[in-house]
Amino acid sequence: LGPNVGIVRGMQSAELEDVYKRASELGERLNDDAALYKAKWGLWLRANLGRKTALARERAGELVALAQRSGDEHLLLEAYHCRWSTAIFRGDVASAIADGRTGIDTYDMPRHRHLGVTFGGHDPGVCAHVVSGLGLQMSGDREGAKDTVERGVALAEMLDHPNSLAHAL
Repeated sequence: LGPNVGIVRGMQSAELEDVYKRASELGERLNDDAALYKAKWGLWLRANLGRKTALARERAGELVALAQRSGDEHLLLEAYHCRWSTAIFRGDVASAIADGRTGIDTYDMPRHRHLGVTFGGHDPGVCAHVVSGLGLQMSGDREGAKDTVERGVALAEMLDHPNSLAHAL
């Protein structure tokens, strides 16, 4: 229901927050980690898009803990994706670089390429490169930034996924 309410009512609607909170409660009650993760991811996305970065950081931390507990490598990569995205929006360059590098080291195109369609609309490997590159640029490492972003663009081109390529560019 969350994605549909987001489309119809908007990502910042109170109704969407209520839907994801209710889904989170149900996931906890049913002990369904996959459903709980999706609900908490929706809450994270809403906070991050609303530039409520302290709340988004907290929710990204919850996602990492939940994914670690579940042992699901895909969810863990996406949880780190949430953390590096939130970190770059917060101006926390060191965390954005560190979590982005975790994403780069973890990402495997054949295993993880489906995640862009499932979460966020762009590939996590591409995003890890781009955010790491932005962080490196902000920290003064122009050559490292250039190389990292170029690898992200190359990955996006290999994936042939327009949203990921637009994100990289």
